[in-house]
Amino acid sequence: MDPLAQLKDIHLPEQINNYPLAPGWWLLAILLICLTIVSIVRLRKYLLIRKDKKTAIAQLQNVIKNSSNKSLDENNAEIIAIIKWASLKYFPRAEVASLYGENFQTFLLNTLPEKKKAAFETLSEGVFSELYKKHQHEENSTKETQLQKVALHWLTFALPVKVPKAIPLTNGAEEKTQAKPTSTFTSKSKSKSENNETPDTTNSQATKQAGELA
Repeated sequence: MDPLAQLKDIHLPEQINNYPLAPGWWLLAILLICLTIVSIVRLRKYLLIRKDKKTAIAQLQNVIKNSSNKSLDENNAEIIAIIKWASLKYFPRAEVASLYGENFQTFLLNTLPEKKKAAFETLSEGVFSELYKKHQHEENSTKETQLQKVALHWLTFALPVKVPKAIPLTNGAEEKTQAKPTSTFTSKSKSKSENNETPDTTNSQATKQAGELA
């Protein structure tokens, strides 16, 4: 009897199924989804914050390109309007809307990083104070070029604002404002102490008179 005839056919093992997945794979998938969502949100926020800055720079470049077709006053007014519009997009309206001239220049200076303030002071020297004065055409052309440089410098380095904060209108304005309540409080305290001393003086005089009568 042939012993090989009793052998059975070879049976392959069943294929191992990949499901259900181990808990670690589910955690990894959830982590990747969360990271993707966070990245998309941050990217969208990044683009939205810089959208107004890009719009303002594009408008400024358009004004500079077409400056020869308009008068100096019109060009300057448009440049100031662009800076004011960009300021209102990143700072509270109450701090920006009423500013003009040198006060507006101080505001723009205070919103710049420390490393960029010196260049801004050099570029803006005398520009904002002379915007509303009449000059000769040659002087106006120079001031116009300076104002364009000032606007481009501020839009490039001041925006977007990382941490919005209250900006003083002029140097030392807040210190003077804060000093007034202190002096008022001091004067009130002084007058109050004087009022408190008055009854004591009266009582001492009454006591002295009573002693003399006795």
